[in-house]
Amino acid sequence: MCGFEEVKDFTLALIEEANVALVSGDGFGYPDYARISYTVREELLAEAVDRIKKFIETHKK
Repeated sequence: MCGFEEVKDFTLALIEEANVALVSGDGFGYPDYARISYTVREELLAEAVDRIKKFIETHKK
């Protein structure tokens, strides 16, 4: 996933670099996935999506 060995590494780097928190799917039986909560205002969610996109662009190989 974008140059990261495991999803948990991706989610940790994402929060450190882009200030966006996702949860690794490990605890939900889906280790190759990340979970997102979208219980915020729409404009905050849109900003988070933009940050995730930029993060992925920066890290993809």
